[in-house]
Amino acid sequence: MAFKYNDPLTRGYTKFKLTKKQHNEIFPKRKLNWSSSCEYYYTEDKVLIHRFVSPLAVVVNVLWFPISVVMNGLGEFKEILREYKRLFNQKQTGYFSTEFVYKDDEKFNKLKRIKEDSE
Repeated sequence: MAFKYNDPLTRGYTKFKLTKKQHNEIFPKRKLNWSSSCEYYYTEDKVLIHRFVSPLAVVVNVLWFPISVVMNGLGEFKEILREYKRLFNQKQTGYFSTEFVYKDDEKFNKLKRIKEDSE
């Protein structure tokens, strides 16, 4: 069964932004670093967070491509290409993680305030 990305904007969510500092303050156990990035979507009862591999990490992976082929051998070449395809098309292939913050959580109120302040 193939993955099909359902855009949260078409399901009634509104997109908003957080800085890395704001994210790390709200989620101290799931901090952002150089290799990850997030998209945040809001509705009245929950916040949806998609975590992706950052563009910088994608560039680093591309630069390491020849080394990964040498280390894994040509026998794994098709698997390596499949992984790179997933890395370049994260939304289309489902190569990301999703997290929800619901209305009864204190983090929801912090995210709601940040969203309202940015409007």
